Amino acid sequence: MRALAGTLLFLLIGAGAAFGVDPVPARAASQEIRVLLEENPSHGTISAEGGLWIMLPDGSYLPASRLELAPGSLVVDGTGRLELTEDLTVAPLQGLVTWNGRPYRGTLCLVRGDQGLSLINRVELEDYVRGVVPCELLSSSLEAVKAQAVLARTYALAQSRPGRSYDLTDTTRHQAYEGAAREHPDSDRAVLETEGEVLAYEGRLARHVVYHSTCGGLTEANEHAFQGAPVPYLRATLCGRAFEDPPFCSRSSYATWAGRRALSRVEQDLAPLFGNRRPSVQAIRISSRSDSGRVLTVAVETDEGVLEFGGEQLRSVLKIEDEHRRERFLWSTWFEIQTVDDGAGPVLLVAGRGWGHGVGMCQWGAMEMARQGAGYRQILSHYYRGTELAAWNELSGREK
Repeated sequence: MRALAGTLLFLLIGAGAAFGVDPVPARAASQEIRVLLEENPSHGTISAEGGLWIMLPDGSYLPASRLELAPGSLVVDGTGRLELTEDLTVAPLQGLVTWNGRPYRGTLCLVRGDQGLSLINRVELEDYVRGVVPCELLSSSLEAVKAQAVLARTYALAQSRPGRSYDLTDTTRHQAYEGAAREHPDSDRAVLETEGEVLAYEGRLARHVVYHSTCGGLTEANEHAFQGAPVPYLRATLCGRAFEDPPFCSRSSYATWAGRRALSRVEQDLAPLFGNRRPSVQAIRISSRSDSGRVLTVAVETDEGVLEFGGEQLRSVLKIEDEHRRERFLWSTWFEIQTVDDGAGPVLLVAGRGWGHGVGMCQWGAMEMARQGAGYRQILSHYYRGTELAAWNELSGREK
């Protein structure tokens, strides 16, 4: 940990004490992104203020005002019916197409596959990014929002796979996306001022650009949070100027957190990890940590012996109660844990830092860097060491 601290401090000095605002980059071309909105929708309505075009399998077009999805078919304008035996594309004559009242740019496609029917939004890359950024990070700190726009664009291109029917979902499984419904002038400006820009590493698209809400002071190396080989630009990085200073993300409500859980309820929480066993939990202790301090493995002491689980496994099932008795899963794997008796029985006390996996850009850290004068280029180079900005259509085909 001390060796890592020295390395990170040296890297920070290289970044300079003063921040500077970056120039507007060159423009680049666009590309279509396919976003899965729903799997196997049984009911729903597609409409547009100016009317619709339905592209039929034979290449012809059918005008319509409104489509209602029913099991196995589409009802056209309340009377006609189209059987969903092949893929269909629906486009607005003008303006935006809506699904159940939510507006989307581009077209909506009903695609049949082995797993059933999928509703997919086909949208230009820049319009897709406009629908992602305000869902993921909307702030008065424009340079932080511009950094988020670059990441959203990079991530989308990295997920593009011609052999699949879609590239991404609209949830945080990939990136939160709400179409045109959440577009905002501030995030639109950030998208426009970074148009076509992505993160690159050694001349190729940086495909592993993940990010999170709050790191708590130090980001995590990717191999400790996810399975896979170490990625050179996803190393543990100090989120601040120096270890003795407050972290950049200290304004976040999740910079530090704490909670408690009765041991009797812990047994219920951990049931998915126990499988068919139902041991009595006596205590939980941390058995290993990463260099950043996050929990890699825990030892659960039970009447049947000690059971080992990963820190992320525990985080996915263990709930704690805050001071208002609200139940929540652990915000991150950076925590301390102890078992005490509060007079009413054994209780787990948990105190932690950060929210999310901790890898890549800390969004709250980025906002603070921007408030202190950092430009989006500096923010991105801080959290993704060794990367550079590039126009995506000028990069070579392989990814790094």
